[in-house]
Amino acid sequence: MKKTQIILFGLVVLAETLILAGMIAKREHLLATGKTVLLECVPRDPRSLLSGDYVIINYKISRFSGKELARVNVFGEKYKKHDWVYAALEKKPESKFHQVVAISRDKSKVQGPGRVLLRGRAMNSVRPGKYAYLRLRYGVEQYFVPQYEGKRLERKMREVSVELRAAPSGESAIRRLFIAGEEVKFY
Repeated sequence: MKKTQIILFGLVVLAETLILAGMIAKREHLLATGKTVLLECVPRDPRSLLSGDYVIINYKISRFSGKELARVNVFGEKYKKHDWVYAALEKKPESKFHQVVAISRDKSKVQGPGRVLLRGRAMNSVRPGKYAYLRLRYGVEQYFVPQYEGKRLERKMREVSVELRAAPSGESAIRRLFIAGEEVKFY
């Protein structure tokens, strides 16, 4: 091997290592500094809940229809499939969970004191109206678990809640998982 090839190979390996380290550091920074949000989960068809070594999690804040969509879509926006949508969350005194109070494609429209933003993708097109329906995916719908642990979570999905950390940009990551208020620990 020529000296330039060795140097080039070393630079490529270094670049790949730095990129991976950067991705890990970004996620760790989010988990360390993001705002904490507790979300209530909803069950899903048990036959498709477990896929490999992860569980699929659905959130109450992911689906909006009819009056509920009209309540949160305060600007009357139309959404197309794959649009980025910002959901502003607030924790109401009567609930331990955060709830969506407003959504918009424009982050600045829904920001406010005491609000936490989550950025999600519209999974369908929607126009405001009586039969409107919107489904959002926030990128935190999969939770990787040790092999064979998914069945335990699957059976108790009605009691599952998730603690997220959210950055000001709306990016989020799962921090902890709870069943009936108790943190799930895998050993």
